Amino acid sequence: MKKFLTIITSLAIAATITSCEGPAGPEGPMGPAGPTGPAGSYYYINKDYTIAPRDWVFEDGCYYCEISIPELTKDISETASINVYYYYGDYQKPLPVVQYESETGQEYTDPITGEIKSDVFYYSRLIHYDFTDGLLTLVITYSDFAEDAPKDKMDFRLVIHY
Repeated sequence: MKKFLTIITSLAIAATITSCEGPAGPEGPMGPAGPTGPAGSYYYINKDYTIAPRDWVFEDGCYYCEISIPELTKDISETASINVYYYYGDYQKPLPVVQYESETGQEYTDPITGEIKSDVFYYSRLIHYDFTDGLLTLVITYSDFAEDAPKDKMDFRLVIHY
């Protein structure tokens, strides 16, 4: 019963406090609604790119691909929100992204059991990007610093809001 009274009292106090309303404060120096701001504008660029395995260049332990984007001016690159996404299957992932992969190596016969087994190699790859005026650079770095180019085409989306 004591709990019930405590709950009822708490609810009554909360209702009293939240329903209180005092007199309106003085009007601000700009009136009820401030001055009208400058006319705004909102633009965006939304482009998809497919990078073939032959498009990647290996240098300094990583792969990169440069994409010319004339719309990416100095003003936009300094003030805009620039995002790149990687399509992985049915998913669109924002970069940077780390993917964990594995590959099956050579088959061998287990000397103890006689079973045919395969070595499995685990690695990760980091996919990220950089940009400058008129140029987007996609970069892939493998955890094992592999020098094998990506084997499949890769799809990316560039989204710029300014």
